[in-house]
Order: sequence, then structure tokens, then C-alpha cells
Amino acid sequence: MILLTFLLLHRNTASHNPSIRDETVTASIAYCIQNSLRSLCTGEKGSGPNTGLHLHCKGNRFHRVIKGFMIQGGDISANDGTETSTALRKTKSQIFTNSAACKLKFWRCKRSIDAKGALVDTEFAMRDEDNNVKALFRQGQAHTALNNIDAAAESLENALQFEPNDAGLKKEYAAVMKKIAIRDNEEKKQYRKMFG
Repeated sequence: MILLTFLLLHRNTASHNPSIRDETVTASIAYCIQNSLRSLCTGEKGSGPNTGLHLHCKGNRFHRVIKGFMIQGGDISANDGTETSTALRKTKSQIFTNSAACKLKFWRCKRSIDAKGALVDTEFAMRDEDNNVKALFRQGQAHTALNNIDAAAESLENALQFEPNDAGLKKEYAAVMKKIAIRDNEEKKQYRKMFG
């Protein structure tokens, strides 16, 4: 599942950002993905050291298809996308959180990758744990990028409940609260003009 998600993420990122189309890097990534996918198909890697499960996708199905974004399959532990292994869930959460960070960074630089994709990634990252501070932080950033500052404030407030002394969270929250104050002042001015 992770490899297929990465493959599609890389393809979409490369198509939106020509500066990262370096042929050497692309060939290297393609070679690694090809080898990983081959081993998942053939089962040549044997069994997982921690789970004892076979490391292949034979008999697994694609359990999620998001048109124009990704397909997910290869859940070797539950075969339905629920992934019963805690380690697998944690790894998946980290991947989605990091994917959201990448999408936001590209969005800021090139405005080429949709911030909504970053928001979707944070929702996937928090599917199993609502107290994922990093995912809440990225969710707040994604909401800010989409000019949904009330939702951004809510996400950052939730993150601050778990990490009240985090300087990065405090800074992001202060910036969002400043935007809310500016918006509220603009609304007051508009109402004064209408009713004043």
C-alpha cells in the first residue's frame, strides 16, 4: 500500500513540478520502486521479522481508490485496509503526515499542489489516533492555506492541548489568531458602513 501511494504521489509531484524531474533521481526512484513492487509480487523477501506474515500481495485487493490521486492495496495483515499491526499504523500515519508537509511546502513555493490533498493526508494520518500532534499541526497549516482560519485555529488548539510548550505550534497559532483578528476588524468596518 505504501509503495503504490508513494509511486502515485511521486508521479503527481513530478508532473506538477518540472524542477524535480531530474532523470537520474527519477530513474533511481523508479528502479527502487520496481524492485520493491517485484518483491511484493514474487514474495522473494519471505516473512516479516516482527509479524511473521508473508511479505507479498498475493490474494490482496485494492481497498481504496481515489480518482486522480491514489490507489491503496497490499494490506498484508488484515487484507482490507484496517492494518491491525500497531507498527504499520504508526508508519502509515508518519507517511501521510510527511506527505502533507511536502504538499504544503510545494504549495507555498509553486502553488502547484493542491492544499486540499495535504488536508486529506492529515485526516488519513489521524484515522487511528486523534492525538497526533504533528498531523494536527499540518492540518492547521492546510486549513490556513485554504483560508479556513477558524478550522485552522481549532486544529492548532487541539495540538496545543497535547504539546502546550511547543514553540512552532505557538507561533503558528499566534499567526492564525492574528488573521482572525484582522478578519473580525474588517467585518466590523463593513457592518459600520452598512448600518452606521
